Amino acid sequence: MSKETEKVFRAFDEYMNENGPPESPEELEEMLHVFRGEYDSNTANRQAVTADTAETSDDFLELAEYADSQEEALKYAKKSLKLDPDNLDAETLIAALSAKDPFDLIRKYESAIKHGNEVMKKQGYFDLDYTGRFWHIHQTRPYMRLRLAYIDALIRACMFDAAIPEAEELLELNDGDNTGIRYTLMSLYAMKGDEDSALDLKNAYGYLKKISKHNPDFRKFLKRAVDQGEDLFPENFDPTMYRPDTMDELLVAVFEYDWLYTSVGLFFPWAYEEFAKSRMKKK
Repeated sequence: MSKETEKVFRAFDEYMNENGPPESPEELEEMLHVFRGEYDSNTANRQAVTADTAETSDDFLELAEYADSQEEALKYAKKSLKLDPDNLDAETLIAALSAKDPFDLIRKYESAIKHGNEVMKKQGYFDLDYTGRFWHIHQTRPYMRLRLAYIDALIRACMFDAAIPEAEELLELNDGDNTGIRYTLMSLYAMKGDEDSALDLKNAYGYLKKISKHNPDFRKFLKRAVDQGEDLFPENFDPTMYRPDTMDELLVAVFEYDWLYTSVGLFFPWAYEEFAKSRMKKK
């Protein structure tokens, strides 16, 4: 779900608050139909947000994300946060834009997460009913994005011990793992040589089978990794795209965790050989 889609969901929430909740599936379908027509009409007539027309926190956040300079982006992000002190996307962006160094960035993210925890608790999202489904709720996605940014900052600072429990907690909050944090976690276990934890997640041989079960492109990916070597990534590869259970998912995992894979150059030949052995045993 993109940020634009999240914006649609927020607008529909406001629409239901104004018109009352539906009393049946049929009424919900009718409300969605009417809302979509009104929303599409308003969107078609809506001009691109500018500094003169921006009004809401989300408007200024959009300006920040498309600003021409870091200084301008920071100005708009701060305006966004001023209008909505609980806008965690704005707070995350401000931390990234204003940090003096990698360790200052970590401290800023930690402060933002403390605030994010308060927001999630206040809004009731830490209740057990929501645990495991955080990526499926558009209101909790900014919090997840903040936590993911923090993990990335820890890894870039080589603070692997600190990153591991963070990744483990995110996997608990979103057990469907739409963000692919399981790849981060397994990579961290491998980097630390933590065999027990890696085996708890899945032993190496079983993990290969588990990946292949959920991703039909896994064997093709391993063969490409062995054959292509440094030319693993195709010319049209876009690391910002994440499509679960495809070749793209596996390429993104290697791209994001190159700090691990470049240190274990024989991993792909080993994995391809082990995977081939497992297929032979089935015959």
